[in-house]
Amino acid sequence: MRPHFEEQNLGFAQTFKCWLGMFADERVSSTLKTQIVKARTAKKLTQAQLAQAINEKPQVIQEYESGKAIPNPQVLSKLSRILGVQLKK
Repeated sequence: MRPHFEEQNLGFAQTFKCWLGMFADERVSSTLKTQIVKARTAKKLTQAQLAQAINEKPQVIQEYESGKAIPNPQVLSKLSRILGVQLKK
């Protein structure tokens, strides 16, 4: 459990860095990135086609496959359904 920022008596810059650090682990894992790419290419889909199939923008697929996205359960569910695989965070 992380202490409250106020209790640490940190300046704004340090507080912001700590806040960002709390979310650093929430990005798409390398395992999940690989799962998505392999499943998409096995279905012979482009990123744009997959995005259209799940009613999202192509940028969403790009962010998931590059590891920049923060996993969204709804998006993961749609990807699993369309790709026919169980995706793990």
